[in-house]
Amino acid sequence: MTDWPDLLDEFESRVRLAEALLELGAANDAPAPFTPPATPAPIPPALVARAEALLDRAGGVQRRLVEEQARIRTELARLPRVQAAARTGLRFDAGA
Repeated sequence: MTDWPDLLDEFESRVRLAEALLELGAANDAPAPFTPPATPAPIPPALVARAEALLDRAGGVQRRLVEEQARIRTELARLPRVQAAARTGLRFDAGA
């Protein structure tokens, strides 16, 4: 069993890692979903504010990941057209 401070520390480290990966443009390397271990219940009142703040941050990261995923899908949808144009043999001539 894990105690609440340790669980929140682990969760926070994963949120920080996901935030950093998003900033670096490495969203594909996002950490695996956080699965909390068994904890003593209930959460101590002194830790509720921290837990809520972490959940808010994690929600923001999740929204940014969804946005990034949509952006990547849009880029990938354009690829077949770009590749098809490249197969036609058209070349850019800088000297023309």
